[in-house]
Amino acid sequence: MTYNWTEEEKYYMWAALFYFLWVVAFSLAATQYVLIVAVASWYFTQNSDRRGDFSIMRGYYWLWRFNLGSVLFGSFLIAVVWFIRIIFEYISQKMNQGGENPLA
Repeated sequence: MTYNWTEEEKYYMWAALFYFLWVVAFSLAATQYVLIVAVASWYFTQNSDRRGDFSIMRGYYWLWRFNLGSVLFGSFLIAVVWFIRIIFEYISQKMNQGGENPLA
């Protein structure tokens, strides 16, 4: 049994793939940012009694308060690059499937 995809369904699948890549890139970037803030706030704390107090929460606060746009934009650029690579891999596989392809 085969299923014939409509053009609209193909568009939605490609869009869903891009959204998935963007969410993955954002979660990676947000995690890295929170880790960077936690380590930097622990390392540069002058008072050893307060060292490590809410370092992770401070990272999440700084992410959402000050740097959300930068992290979202950076993750968008990474997702665009990943998406372009996936498209080229898809085209490469289609060209190497065999048959009489004048472009190959």
